[in-house]
Amino acid sequence: MEQASNSVVVAIILVVFTALFYVFFQKQPTTPSTPTADKQPASEQEVVQGSPVVFRGNLTLDEVARHNSPTDAWIIVEGKVYDVTTYVDIHPGGDTILNNVGGDSTEGFRGPQHPISADDVLATYYIGDVTGS
Repeated sequence: MEQASNSVVVAIILVVFTALFYVFFQKQPTTPSTPTADKQPASEQEVVQGSPVVFRGNLTLDEVARHNSPTDAWIIVEGKVYDVTTYVDIHPGGDTILNNVGGDSTEGFRGPQHPISADDVLATYYIGDVTGS
């Protein structure tokens, strides 16, 4: 009888430990930092989660071209617009990020100098898509 009650106690301890482990060490789901086609921000001024920039929606090439300085730097990569102003000073490649500021930086961004993880960093600066001219 004592052996059976010991087994029950051990089983209860294992269940409690497993539950605590699950609660404290469960990987929290992550949300994408860039809006997807089926879930756009509610308004133009909604801040993209985890991002230092404001989502602006569809932008023309002319609008992007006006943001062409180290203190106001927008780039286009594969048709998406990124406000990298706050990243300019910490860019590991120095001022090379400014080579095509205000325009299409796809070729430079896709160069061999960038690891795949550069896409994750870039995604946090996403502000919209290029449309028309």
